[in-house]
Amino acid sequence: MKKLIIGLLLATFWACNTKYNYIDTGISDGVHDCSMLEYLKGDSYNWDTIVRVIERAGLTSLFEGEGPGEQITFLGPTNHSIRNWMYDSAYIDVNSIPADTCKKIVLRHVIKGRYMMTDIPRGSIGTSASSGRDGGVEMPTLGGGKVWLYTVSTPAHGVEDAGPLTLYCVSLDFQKSIPLACPDIQTNTGVVISLDYNFYCGEL
Repeated sequence: MKKLIIGLLLATFWACNTKYNYIDTGISDGVHDCSMLEYLKGDSYNWDTIVRVIERAGLTSLFEGEGPGEQITFLGPTNHSIRNWMYDSAYIDVNSIPADTCKKIVLRHVIKGRYMMTDIPRGSIGTSASSGRDGGVEMPTLGGGKVWLYTVSTPAHGVEDAGPLTLYCVSLDFQKSIPLACPDIQTNTGVVISLDYNFYCGEL
């Protein structure tokens, strides 16, 4: 009887040891030993649409590295953001978007140079995106737009500027705060700053 009980307990243990086919999307994973384009292609759940937009725009070389040491920072709109814009613009698929429009969309989200969150100066903002800007850094995008990036840290254990660091982005063309999901996604050809799912493509 004792052996039977032990056998049942072992069988129950083995039955509960299930291997789930869990796939980490990598959106919060910091370092990727590949080009930015390869990283985007490796996470179809978040980036499948922007990859096709990049390809239609003829800008794959920009994300693969145009030359030695050439780096970019990409304010990446996820699938949800682009598909909402496509629906409102009556585009049934990426191939129906004019190539020039795809190019403009992509380049408005690209900053020349590699910028980690720790590279962005501290800053603060007033009650709206258009008032009371202080600190941070203003950067042009390759598409002719301008963004203002700034970081904020909170005190920790009574020490100023010792708490968690948070990155913020403001579109100076649209005077809108851009919701960010995850900064500092590092690839061999640059840094991806993932925009939040609530970001509406076209407001940067």
